[in-house]
Amino acid sequence: MKLLWIGVEANKPAEAAFTLPLQKVPSLVALAMAEKPQYDAVLLDCCAELAYSLPHILAAHAGFQRQKISFCVLSPQSAELRKFSFFALNFSEAKKALEVEAASFTKQAKEEKSVLLPLPPLQLPAGLLPVIDVVGSQSRIGCTTQTICLFQALSALHLSPAVILPPEQLGLISSVLSSTEQNGICLIEGIPFAAEMSIPKDSFVRDLGVIQSGNASEACDADISVLVCGTAPWELPQTAKALALMKQARRLILIASFTGSQELPTLRSLLDKLGIPASVMAAPWHPDPFRACNTSLYLRYLTPLLRELMQKGNQ
Repeated sequence: MKLLWIGVEANKPAEAAFTLPLQKVPSLVALAMAEKPQYDAVLLDCCAELAYSLPHILAAHAGFQRQKISFCVLSPQSAELRKFSFFALNFSEAKKALEVEAASFTKQAKEEKSVLLPLPPLQLPAGLLPVIDVVGSQSRIGCTTQTICLFQALSALHLSPAVILPPEQLGLISSVLSSTEQNGICLIEGIPFAAEMSIPKDSFVRDLGVIQSGNASEACDADISVLVCGTAPWELPQTAKALALMKQARRLILIASFTGSQELPTLRSLLDKLGIPASVMAAPWHPDPFRACNTSLYLRYLTPLLRELMQKGNQ
């Protein structure tokens, strides 16, 4: 067996062919799959924390189905080879999948451009300030990323939204990224952030963090509630617990992170069992949520709910 051994971030063993930052890993592995088909597997050398998330990140980037991908992750802390048996690597299939995925992205970009450019401004009734509350079924599931993506979708409708974050989280992000502040609005990468909704904007997307009994009522009272969740076997219990807290949501959208469309029926089945009406979508890969991407997918689920709000506001 021929292995492509990649060191991730600071973990560079002498045998590793490459060492690179986490965000560069998917592109390099994709390139290796396309140009070096003689490799039988990829060995990613990383810390224990990345050993959990890296397979999902790579899978989402490459556009593979979970049943057809495979590689190994070496965790130096435990000095044992952790093989993710639910992934299966086949480089010839991988190359084909990458080509299909590239064609899909190209097609999607063209469709998105044709759909979004002609959109007229969404005229909100006087006094209507839509609030979208975003919660996660568990920590590090992508709640803040999806909050920013939803902001991008509202912006595509020619609205003037803002992202609302808890003060501590907003302070941390603004200290790391280049930002300017004026009149209670913190502008980061061109996106207006704030800690409160008392700012001159016509719509708001709030990141409430992990769903729990303390914030469930607030999340359910929003005009539109969004639950970011997972479908992996170890994530489903937390997803089910989160849904139990969201039964009273007025309008609910489920966004599944690191999930392929083939796994969405699992979520729909869970919703049916709990008797909860909701839309379900798989989160697209967003390496940089500050750059608008796949907004047409979000608008497919968001626009009908916004129009429902507008009709109610006009009555």
